Amino acid sequence: MRQPWVKIHREMLANPKYGILSGDARLVFYELLLCSEDDGALPAVKDLAWMMRRLPADLGAALDELAAIGWMEWDGQTAKFLHWTEYQGTGKSSAQRSRDYRQRRGNVAATSRQRTRDGLDVEEEVEEEEEKKRLPVGETPTSSSATAVDPAPKVPDCPQQAILDLYHRILPELPRMRTWGPDRQANLRSRWREDPKRQDLAWWETLFTWIRKSDFLMGRSMPVQGRPVFLASLAWLTLPRNWGKLQDGAYHREAKNMSRQEWAFAKAMDRINAETDEEVQ
Repeated sequence: MRQPWVKIHREMLANPKYGILSGDARLVFYELLLCSEDDGALPAVKDLAWMMRRLPADLGAALDELAAIGWMEWDGQTAKFLHWTEYQGTGKSSAQRSRDYRQRRGNVAATSRQRTRDGLDVEEEVEEEEEKKRLPVGETPTSSSATAVDPAPKVPDCPQQAILDLYHRILPELPRMRTWGPDRQANLRSRWREDPKRQDLAWWETLFTWIRKSDFLMGRSMPVQGRPVFLASLAWLTLPRNWGKLQDGAYHREAKNMSRQEWAFAKAMDRINAETDEEVQ
C-alpha cells in the first residue's frame, strides 16, 4: 500500500538547482511527487499526462529539466526519482521497521549459536542458505552468474570541449561561450545522451551548419522595436524548452539555400520527432 504522504524539505527554496528550474517544471516536480510509488517510480508518460491533466509534450519538457539537474531518471518514456530513499525514507511504517530490526537481531543470534556449537563450517552453511533465499526460485549462485544478462551498452562520455570547438568554428558570429559551468554542462550532456545519433561529432557539425540557415538564430531577423538583435548561443540552444523547437524546425522559416545534406538532416529531424510523438501518445 502506498504511503499517503510525501516529504518536502524546507531547504528546497535555497537549493541552486531548484532556482534554475522554470516555473512550470517546479509545479510538475511537486505533482510528480504525488504520483510516485514508494520507491520513486512513476507511471508511464501517457498515464502521468492524464493524471496531471497535462499535454505529454509539456510534461516531457519539464522532465527534461528535472533530468538535467540530476533529480530524475528519464529516458523519454519512463521516469523515476533519483536518491528517493535519501529524502523520502524506505516507506516502511515504524512497526515494520521494528519487526525488521528484531528479525535481523534474531538472525545474528542464530548464526552465533551455530558457530559455538559446530564451528566456522556451519556458519558458512547458514550464510549460504541465506544467500539461496535471496535468489529467485530455481537459481543457485553458480547458475545465476552463468546466465547473467550482458549489461546495456555504455553511453560514451559527452565531449564537451570538442562540441564547443565545433560551435565556435562553424558559428563564429554567435556569442562565444567564455564560461561553461555545471548547469550548462548538464544540459549539453542530456542532449547528447537522449539519442544515439547525437553521440557523434559529425551530427553536431551538421547541426551547427544547419543553424546557419536560420535568420532568427543568426541575428538576421528584424528585432522588435526597442529590443536588441537576438543572437542564439550554445547555452540557449541546449535548454530543454528551446531544444525541442530547434528540432521541430521552428526557427527555420525559410528552406532556401539549404544544401542537400542539410535538407536531409531537417527531414530526418521531422521523422524522429514524429516517431517520438507517436510513442508518447
